[in-house]
Amino acid sequence: MPYLFCNLNNVCDYSQRNDYSYWLSTTQPLPMMMTPIEGPEIEKYISKCVVCEAPSMVIAVHSQTLEIPDCPFGWESLWIGYSFIMHTDSGAEGSGQSLISPGSCLEDFRASPFIECTGQGRCNLFPSAFSYWMATIELEDQFRKPQQQTLKAGDLKSRVSRCNTCMRKRIGGTGGSGGGIGGGGFPTIPTPPPEFRDYSPSFDDGRSDGVYYYGG
Repeated sequence: MPYLFCNLNNVCDYSQRNDYSYWLSTTQPLPMMMTPIEGPEIEKYISKCVVCEAPSMVIAVHSQTLEIPDCPFGWESLWIGYSFIMHTDSGAEGSGQSLISPGSCLEDFRASPFIECTGQGRCNLFPSAFSYWMATIELEDQFRKPQQQTLKAGDLKSRVSRCNTCMRKRIGGTGGSGGGIGGGGFPTIPTPPPEFRDYSPSFDDGRSDGVYYYGG
């Protein structure tokens, strides 16, 4: 349980009620009897992560089809996956994220990608757990009444939208014939000479904005 709760009486309590936390799970098979997972055994069911610094913006692009979408011009692909929207459990409990976030493009599709842990120190998958994925839709069916459909094991991915996580290429460097970034067609921005960068405003030169304008 990664949090505690505090009240107006300046009192904080930890693990003293039926709290819930949700974690991205691994592909480790759950116990056959679906008994609660406790103690050190929990660790192998919780996904590991690493914090990275990207040189430029990273976004997710979704196709709403089974086709993997292309990255926008001037962007490069980092990974492809399935369009994940949100999850819920224990009634209204749950969370989601923006579809432009790279976290909405999961490389691996699983009907239950999260595991629930309680304030009693137990974790498991429960029948109340639901995951929500962006569905595929044909262009001609966008504004028609959707047809009910039930998908079973082995056919689940047939209606899940594909996605691509893209990073914007950095401007500059040596690229292809297009110049700029890897031949993407973006021009390299020249750096102004020192005399154009060390200007101090003076009221004697007739300029009041204190800025040199460099034309390249």
